[in-house]
Amino acid sequence: MRNAIFIILTFFALTALAFPFNEIFPRQKQDGTESVAPTSTQLQSKADSSTKSADSSGITESPASTGTDEPDSKQSKTSSKSTKPSKTKGVLVDPLLPAGGVSMITPGIRDVAQYYKFGDNVTFVWNYTSLVVSPTAVNIIAVCSNLAQEQTWTISKNVSMKTTSIVWDTKPDSTDKQTPLVMGTYTLIIYDDSTSPTDVAPAGYLAPGGTRFGMYSPRLATPLASYECAVCENSGVTNIDAKLMRMLVGTGALFLVSFFWFARGSL
Repeated sequence: MRNAIFIILTFFALTALAFPFNEIFPRQKQDGTESVAPTSTQLQSKADSSTKSADSSGITESPASTGTDEPDSKQSKTSSKSTKPSKTKGVLVDPLLPAGGVSMITPGIRDVAQYYKFGDNVTFVWNYTSLVVSPTAVNIIAVCSNLAQEQTWTISKNVSMKTTSIVWDTKPDSTDKQTPLVMGTYTLIIYDDSTSPTDVAPAGYLAPGGTRFGMYSPRLATPLASYECAVCENSGVTNIDAKLMRMLVGTGALFLVSFFWFARGSL
């Protein structure tokens, strides 16, 4: 019995594969006429003909756009706008970088202490190092801290960054007449025109810098006949040395007398 059922089911399966459902029961149109479904051979021939026509014309068909394409395009525009870099004002500087500085050439950092007399033309030459953001201009001043109150002399203002040397005329008619130069140690300071000499510069910006030097007033030459030596002959230092020698001789004599006195008593 099972074998008969299996044979019947196999027969129906083979019949369905050999004869499609559309060929056995053709679909009817709304007007009552039967529409004959195209066979697989006809469908294959139509596909081949459409492929040949597309190849000959060189046009490839693109899939039809649906209503969901518009939101995607808007989303892509939005994402492209968001990925554009924002425009920022100023210059971005790595905070780990050092501040810019002033490297002196004349006088050099390895030169001995420099002293200039009043009335000389003092030349300063320098160079800038580690600058990322260059100032528009710099100011150059000289500060003397030997006085009870610091005094500042302006050598030049609004100096271009291209200028890396300057000559300071120290004649009385060239400097500030209200505040004449004094003898002492001076500090040359070159700093950004938009800041002050005491400001701390951020990374990449110019920090105040310069060098130290001395200024003195020359004196007239003294004739040798009228010259007095402060450490010669009857000076205070000579008198101290004579007193010291007398004290040493007296102490030595007292020691010898005491020694022989005790030595005689022991004998």
